[in-house]
Amino acid sequence: MGYSVQLVAKTRDEDVDYEIFRCHEEADGGFLSRDFAMFQSRDFEGCELKQVESLLQIDLSVYQKFPGNYSLDTGELEYQLYLAEEKQDLNQMAAIERKMEEAEELWHQTYDTNNEGWTTVAEFRKVTRNLLDKLATEQDISDRVVPPPGWDYPWGDYFAKSNLGIGADSLVKDLQALLIDLKCIESAGVNYVALYGG
Repeated sequence: MGYSVQLVAKTRDEDVDYEIFRCHEEADGGFLSRDFAMFQSRDFEGCELKQVESLLQIDLSVYQKFPGNYSLDTGELEYQLYLAEEKQDLNQMAAIERKMEEAEELWHQTYDTNNEGWTTVAEFRKVTRNLLDKLATEQDISDRVVPPPGWDYPWGDYFAKSNLGIGADSLVKDLQALLIDLKCIESAGVNYVALYGG
């Protein structure tokens, strides 16, 4: 299996999520490749994303923003509740359950106003189009982007200047898929997006 990534819309409305999914399917948007997930997720000096930023003189930080409020995170509280249940400590269980309810209430109250880690559709599209333009007009970078020492990954022609066709993953193809997703998300009336992986 491994790590995968997708463009997510900032919405809690299941109907909107379905509308975006249906639009994506009708547009034959495709899914982001495993190569893109590797490209997007590495964030250290000398990683491939930083190399592309340097070679093309472009800021790709929107690809590495992480929305802290994409979903309610009560994992630590759930673990504490499990430990309290093991001890059969009813008072501690009740206190933890209250904390979980408070966390959920706070998440719902601040979801629409907390945009940390999210990027506007317009800004995300601008960066993506700019990267596509630079890949098309600048000198081919495919032979200049190399895995950093100790991080061997079979990139092949992923960073090639043009879309390599059916079956071949390429940064160009992934960026085109992102533009399709952005169009679907915007048509559903959503203003913020982020890349989310796992």
